[in-house]
Amino acid sequence: MSIPQPAINPLWKVRPLRNDDLNGVAELARAVYGKSALTDVSYLDWKFNRNPSGKAIVAVCDCQGQIIGVAGLFPQTFKIGSSVWRGAWGGDVMVHPQFRRHGIFIAVMGAVFEWAARDVAFAYTTRSRKSPPIRGVFKYFEIITPGGIFARTKCIRILPTIGALSVSLEPTLTSLMQHAGTIRELISFAPVENLTNNSGFPAPFSRDESIRVRKLDSLVFGEEFENLWEEVKDSLPIAVVKDRTYLNWRYANPTGSYIGFRAEKNGALCGYALLAFTMRRRLKTAWVAELLAVNPEVAIELVEACLECARQEHAHIFKMWETKETRALAGRLGFKKTWHKEPIIVHVLDSKLPKNLVGNIDNWCINFGDTEDWM
Repeated sequence: MSIPQPAINPLWKVRPLRNDDLNGVAELARAVYGKSALTDVSYLDWKFNRNPSGKAIVAVCDCQGQIIGVAGLFPQTFKIGSSVWRGAWGGDVMVHPQFRRHGIFIAVMGAVFEWAARDVAFAYTTRSRKSPPIRGVFKYFEIITPGGIFARTKCIRILPTIGALSVSLEPTLTSLMQHAGTIRELISFAPVENLTNNSGFPAPFSRDESIRVRKLDSLVFGEEFENLWEEVKDSLPIAVVKDRTYLNWRYANPTGSYIGFRAEKNGALCGYALLAFTMRRRLKTAWVAELLAVNPEVAIELVEACLECARQEHAHIFKMWETKETRALAGRLGFKKTWHKEPIIVHVLDSKLPKNLVGNIDNWCINFGDTEDWM
């Protein structure tokens, strides 16, 4: 299948990303977002070229040397059931504000999915919160099927026939750390409900006094983190492989800043969590980027440590992905929930992918660190 090209201007050409394009991508990001991680060339090099699961699959639209559009898929090694699959997270879709509504988005997305089909079994996306234009176009990927059944359907205006499924996380677990003046602003851009420390929720469990949580001295992940992944992975039906190679790459992000916690029992690592902070609309948000624990009691101790850190940092909001595991902890931690659904959209590129497993949202065990929509 030939690469779809924008028909409006013959000077525009869709092609694969080259190493000398990084400055052009940074300039495009500056035009789209203003200052962001994507305007840092060292970040782009880390993300596009140094990923241990493989280089990013990126299509750019070139207008006489100027990058005016880009779409990327970023490979990830997944554990799905008992097998290992190569998937990709979709993000960093940008079109220069002066060149929109000319078919560039359709062209770069069509190209990147055609190329991805050679290398990955599936791609997944989440609704981006980075800007209203991106959020608007991503609604076209939300193919809702009754009962969560896979369908082969045409994405509206965007892509040729692909297998797609919209699976929904219900909802992102969110705590309002500081209530005054927050809710009205927050509702406009985040699927939230609130948590108060005195919310009246019972705590029907006794704390395990043998679990100790402390801050990580550094974000260097050694053999004990690899061993923890091997111990926990069989309980996670679908998850990004969290071996030390992945963790040491992922949290060497040159523009990122993370606070890490480790949980120990009898001196042995039994869980860890990583917390990140962003400031947006004068609101400081704490995001749980990673949470991996051998059991719910360990997870509770780690989330409590993250909550306390967020309080000390004067965060307004605290967020973590809701999965089957964290959903069970929600009431015990005092979270209240809304029914806003935060979609994950899966694009099936390999017919051998176990669809029944992938099609059940309860099987997905992901964290904010697996994508970067929160940055």
